[in-house]
Amino acid sequence: MKYIYLQPYGMIPEWLLGKLSQDLAATFDLAVKILPSRPVLDEAYDVERSQYKAVEFLTDLRKVAPRDVEKILGVAPVDLYNEQANFVFGEAELGGQAAVVSIYHLADPDESLYYARFLKESLHELGHTFGFTHDRNPECVMSFSASVSEVDRKGLDFCQPHYQLVADPQTLEPEDRQISSYLEGLSFPAAREEIIKYAINLRAPKVVLEEFFKLPALGKYNSADEVLETIEKIDRYNFPD
Repeated sequence: MKYIYLQPYGMIPEWLLGKLSQDLAATFDLAVKILPSRPVLDEAYDVERSQYKAVEFLTDLRKVAPRDVEKILGVAPVDLYNEQANFVFGEAELGGQAAVVSIYHLADPDESLYYARFLKESLHELGHTFGFTHDRNPECVMSFSASVSEVDRKGLDFCQPHYQLVADPQTLEPEDRQISSYLEGLSFPAAREEIIKYAINLRAPKVVLEEFFKLPALGKYNSADEVLETIEKIDRYNFPD
């Protein structure tokens, strides 16, 4: 049996962790365990910014993850950032095991509001570990939030296709995971390598990247439709023996 582990850093209110463990277990149908708190990582502190590098927490979480881990979520009380943003509510390994969420910008005197924000961002970051990328629907829990007001605006639920994937990862074929969304905005004509690089920059999940890797490397593709038609033909005529 595998578990979702919660790894607190520093002083995290016990009631937050307790409620979160129950809600995560219900959402992902996995038992949740809370690990003993670890000190906030000194090596993650950036003196010039007076903030902490989120990626350092992911590195630490990989090191401390128990052998029976399915996912591990770090919970930090400090201000996190990455190179693309002034601050982040959290960060995660797309399709991996480790994620971290910060309560620094989420706290509020209203405990119900405080917890709702914490739960949303925890679901969001764990969603990335299950391979979910950002959703354009502002009400989906996987929508990107650059401010607390955007966190408050979105809901607590995974929209389709995310919800189906949580319930049963095998229920959707790759084409149903909106492969075309990772071609939007790409300048055509485009070579296979350009398509793959573009999808990686959009943090496309592994299953989508695998579809793009199937593309023949010769020549360029004139449109997203041509890319999708090529993948469809390859899938149609390459059944296993």
